[in-house]
Amino acid sequence: MRIYPINILNSGDRLLNSGGRLLNSGGRLLNSGGRLLNSGGRLLNSGGRLLNSGGRLLNSGGRLLNSGGRLLNSGGRLLNSGGRLLNSGGRLLNSGGRLLNSGDRLLNLSSG
Repeated sequence: MRIYPINILNSGDRLLNSGGRLLNSGGRLLNSGGRLLNSGGRLLNSGGRLLNSGGRLLNSGGRLLNSGGRLLNSGGRLLNSGGRLLNSGGRLLNSGGRLLNSGDRLLNLSSG
């Protein structure tokens, strides 16, 4: 699934990526009170905004990459279990939320 400069709102529901690729390029993926599950797949946020506001974002055995975008975890839970979470050149903001890593790697790379 590819998300171009459009908005996807997941409000109180579930969005599942299992073994595939979920690409957000320049758009907004808003997980407000919902559950976004990346299981064994790749979730790529490139130049877009991935907003986890009061929701749960679970990366289980997959890869979650934030490259040049914004990953905002405001009052939500971002769980990395057995996978890789990479923030490269983007912003990972955790305001009043929980960022839990019981997985393989959590990398925050920034320039400067």
